[in-house]
Amino acid sequence: MKSKKLLIVPLHRDHIIDTHGAPLPYSVKGMSVVDESGNVVGIGGVMLSSPLQCFSIIRQPLKDDKRTLVRVTRLMRKLLNTFESPVYAFPDKKEPTAMEFLPYVGFQQIDDEVFIWQPPRKE
Repeated sequence: MKSKKLLIVPLHRDHIIDTHGAPLPYSVKGMSVVDESGNVVGIGGVMLSSPLQCFSIIRQPLKDDKRTLVRVTRLMRKLLNTFESPVYAFPDKKEPTAMEFLPYVGFQQIDDEVFIWQPPRKE
């Protein structure tokens, strides 16, 4: 059986509700990954809270689609680089790869369960 093509699209409020179960408490900037049928298989972005917080929820088949994950990671880095303040991330204890994925994206671990993305230096 041929796998469905995954598309990266702008994050929409309905995608957050579909994936997270409810709207997030702050405005967000981010992206969604949908299959050809429009089913949301992943969301990610930055919550415009104080401090800024990065979030993501990844479902199958996105978890196994390495090519799309690499593309999403590049877009996430590009988004993170638009912020002038640090962005924090807190790995999901129920997601076994979260502790490995955050450093891959570019976050630095600063505590047992806290990671930080430092904004690029302006010269």
